[in-house]
Amino acid sequence: MTETTEFLEQLLERVAHSEDRVRQLRADLHRATLKADRLRETFLDLIDDLPEADRQWLLDQFWRTQDPVRIDTRNASPLFREILEVVRQRRGECLDREAVDRQLRSAGLKPDPKKTLNALDHLRQRGALRRVERGRYVVNGIEIITSDDLENEGNEGFDAR
Repeated sequence: MTETTEFLEQLLERVAHSEDRVRQLRADLHRATLKADRLRETFLDLIDDLPEADRQWLLDQFWRTQDPVRIDTRNASPLFREILEVVRQRRGECLDREAVDRQLRSAGLKPDPKKTLNALDHLRQRGALRRVERGRYVVNGIEIITSDDLENEGNEGFDAR
């Protein structure tokens, strides 16, 4: 074997080792993200029934420590994408299903109240919204990931904080 061949074989071994390490780190990140999501959901569920002043104080403390919630829209329906856009535009405001449905109609979509409520509840579970009373939500930080972000390496998505 020539020196060049030996060098190339060593290089291939390094590449294979690096790829294995990347796969392991991705799996670790995925597990950590799932755990953080479960902890966030548990915290938000636990404080739901507290007195309003206590709940609001805890929420304020909690959201100061949180990064924006990442919402991947690559496989989302057009209706869900539009709901996300409505929510993103209403950062810090209180909204309800009727307000979202009105904006969806003005965008030329035909909202389904059940789908809107499901989307709002999904966003609440992910931490993008917080419930202030039955059927009313306040928008927290949201980071929307689109397929465009995959094309621009290093771009971590749209931060709507």
